[in-house]
Parts: sequence; C-alpha cells; structure tokens
Amino acid sequence: MITLLCIFAAYIPAMMLLQQCEYFLVNDFRPYHISYFESWPQRLLSYFNPFDTNVWLHRPLPESFEWVSSLVFKGHPGMWHIVTLSFRLLTIALVWKLLGCFNCSNHARIIGTLFIAFFPAFPESQLIFAETLLVPLLLITYIGFMSMHKEAGAHNTKVSLVIITTASFILMTMCKEILAPLSFVFLISFYFVLWRKQAGVLKTLYIIMSLATLLQFQRCYMTIFQPYAHGDENTGHPLMAMITNLLWIFGDTFLLRTNIALTTLLLFFFFAIGIYQLVCMLKNKLTCNVVVFLCFFSFTTCVAIHILTPYRALRYLYPGAILLVPIIAYGYNAFFPSKTRIKAWIFRYLVFTMFLFNLPGIYAQVLSMQASSKADWAFLSYIAQQYSSGRDIVFIQDQDYERSIWTQSELRGVNLTGQLRLENHGHISEVERNFDFGHINPNSIVVVTPVLYTDKNKLDISALKVDKKFDFTRQGTPYVILSYIQTIAKTCNPFFQFLAEGGSSPFPGHYWQTYVPILKNVNSELPYLSIE
Repeated sequence: MITLLCIFAAYIPAMMLLQQCEYFLVNDFRPYHISYFESWPQRLLSYFNPFDTNVWLHRPLPESFEWVSSLVFKGHPGMWHIVTLSFRLLTIALVWKLLGCFNCSNHARIIGTLFIAFFPAFPESQLIFAETLLVPLLLITYIGFMSMHKEAGAHNTKVSLVIITTASFILMTMCKEILAPLSFVFLISFYFVLWRKQAGVLKTLYIIMSLATLLQFQRCYMTIFQPYAHGDENTGHPLMAMITNLLWIFGDTFLLRTNIALTTLLLFFFFAIGIYQLVCMLKNKLTCNVVVFLCFFSFTTCVAIHILTPYRALRYLYPGAILLVPIIAYGYNAFFPSKTRIKAWIFRYLVFTMFLFNLPGIYAQVLSMQASSKADWAFLSYIAQQYSSGRDIVFIQDQDYERSIWTQSELRGVNLTGQLRLENHGHISEVERNFDFGHINPNSIVVVTPVLYTDKNKLDISALKVDKKFDFTRQGTPYVILSYIQTIAKTCNPFFQFLAEGGSSPFPGHYWQTYVPILKNVNSELPYLSIE
C-alpha cells in the first residue's frame, strides 16, 4: 500500500502540470473540432452498427469517452488529460491486485507495479487513446477470470462477479478491433469457467461475449484491408521486417530506451525464469492448465499482433506489458529463496533505478506536452490569421500526416473560437518534398510540420527564408534537471532517451516553423485544394 501511495504521490504533480496544457493538435483536435459541430451521436451510431461497412474501425467506447469529455470539458483540453491519466492510476492499482491473485511476494508485487507505473507507453497514452480504456478493462477481466477460476466449484460462482467480468470483457472488445485475437484467447479461457457445468444464465452471458468477439473480428477483418493498416515502416523482406519488429518489441518492453542496461537485463532474466516456471507448472500439473494457458498465450498473442503490425507505436505494447507482469513476478519469486541477500539487493536496485530514470520520463513527457501544446496553439492562431487575411498556405508532404490533416481541417472548417470560418481569400495546397520553391506564389506561407525537420531531412529550401518559429522547447529549471538525468543515463546506456511523443520528437517538445519565398518573380500555379 505504501508503494501505491508513493506512485500516486509522484503522479499528482504530473497531473497538475498536464492541466496547464492548452491544445495538443494531434490528439485534441478531433474531439475539440467535432464537439462544435455536434456530430457525435451520428458517428457513434455508425460505430455500433455491424452492417455499416463505411466505418471499419471498431472503437465505440473510446469514441463515446471522447464525446463525453468534450462536452464536459469543452475548451479545456488540459482537463481531458487529467481524466485520462487517472485511468493510468486505476491501472496501477489493478496491477497490484492482479499480482495478489497470483500469490506473489510483496517484493515481486512492488517490482511488477513499478514496471507498469513507469512503463514507457505513457507518452502515447496520456490522452484519449483506445489503450487508455482498454488496459484497465483487460485487467478487470483478467482478475475476474482468476477469481472465478478459484471459485471453480460449478454453481458457487458469484453472479455479481460474473456480470462485472463479462461486462468488462465486452467493453474491452469495443476499444480496439486489432486486438481481436487477444479477445479470442480470453474467450477460450472463459469457456472452462462459464460454460462447462454452469447454469443457463452464465452460458447466456458467454454467448453474448462470443457475439461481441465476433463483431470485433468482423471489424478487424475490415481494418486489415485498409491502407491505414499498411504503413511503410516495415516494408522490405517480410522475415527481416518481423525480426526487426520483434527486437523493437522486446527492447522497449524491457525498458531498453528508458532505463539503464542492467535493468533491462534483469527484467529479461526474470521473464525467462518466469516462462520456464510456467512451462514446468504445465508439465508437472502443479497448477490448472487454464491459468497457464491464459497467462502464457495471451502474452504471446499480443506479441504476435505487434510483430505483424506495419508500424510501431509504444501504446500498442501496453496491453502486452500488462500480461507480462505476472511472468516477471513468477521469475523474481523463483530466482533464489526469499532470504537470499542478493535477491534483496536486486529488489532495491530495481526500485531505485525505476524511480531515478523512469519516473523523470513522465515529467519529461509532461513538459514536452506543455511545450508542444503552446507551439501548436501559437502556430494555429498565426496561420489562421494569415489564411483569413488572404495568404496562401502551402504544406510540404511528410509522414506527420495527423498534424498536416488537422491543420488543414482547422483552416477549412471551424476556427479556434468555435466559429465557422466562411470568408477566406487564401488557398490551401500540399506539395511534394522535391517541389521547386523557386516558383511559388510570393504571398505563400510554407508550413514545415514538426516531424519534417529541415536539418534532418534533405529539403531544398534555398528559395525560402524563415518566417516564424514557434519554439517553446527550452524554458525553466526542470528542463535543466531532466537534461542532467538524461546525460547520466546515456553514460550507462547509449540508447536512453526521454520518449517525448513516443520518440517522434525530441525532448522537450516539437516546434513549428514557417517560411516565405525570397524571390518575388513567380507566375506558377500550385495544385490548390478545394476549401468548400
């Protein structure tokens, strides 16, 4: 309990800092924008309709949560961030409960809980993402299954426990379609506690769970054939792409980039011992095969999903890390007898390094969010003003499609005050990276999105000069302190970094930069996009 209080105390200042974030373009735009047009009910109905083939993503629960949050906290995105981060605290408490169901020692429970509390998926789960709601539901389902299995005397299962567990499972299927294989593994496991030797009511609940999983599979099938599901990060030889993805999964899962090397080695060592223990339990029938099946195959299924996905996102590793915790705890308990001195020293080391290196990562992300939200807000205010005055806005195509799309949508539709922008005399266009900027309309403003940094990407911008730079990346003592911690960690681990925005932008935050033409002798026409 003291461990949980310490973790919660460490999170509270981060939540207070998050509340100060103004507007984070990538993740705040959708609910911020759609809530003004009040189109949420129609969108949600399409998500729930299994026969609507126009909507292939199946995430009605996160969409509903976005709708409620945007209505309650309209105009205050910082409050959305606090509410969603509170789900992380719920997750931490549930991990502690889950490890108790596995009869882990207090030291193993503390290590497992800290592992999740400071897991590096935080940078992409700080806002309204499917994983924000998925992971607590996954844990409730997991704990419910363990409790139902322990009570496994046929008719002795508590009805309230079954209802809560099945409801959590169904809501879990409504969070993310791509995790349908994981839902199927859980569904098979529930067969042994909800179907065999059970009353008709429990069998009915199992049928409902099966239908929810079937709907999730339908949406998963529709999703994998969309261009959205075929990114370019893992193109090339399929086998090499899978190996590369596997190395990335295990590296980030065991804190390779967010702690020092010895911590990663110890966590992987305990994971290997835990797997060995589970295999021995299954072979010698020391525990029920169903429990081993759920613990082992749910994790391997989650890893397999991420190996096959075309692009990498830290938030996708979060469910797999949750399923990994009992295995690490088993490995720690089986390492040496509990009174062995080296085991106690390893425990102290892991606690110390997680607090020293992983905890500052949370604050690095929060400060990066503050810097990024200020840059986004200042950039949008400026670009909307220029566009409304008749300037042409030119975007350079890059991989940061979300910021580009949201910015263009902002200019075409609703402005920052929620008023529909009807009269504009400028044009919006998008050009290739190799576009000849020596022939561009002199009243244009060229936008370089945060990911497409000119110093890291070869762009011929010799015909342009800097117009504005919206950079809030270096402000205050906290940045200096975190930079010192980063320097210390890099000395022990060259791969270490504060994973601001999942590593897509550097700590402490991205910046926007706009350019204007140097030459004024232009008669060319750009491929203007319609703003109707």
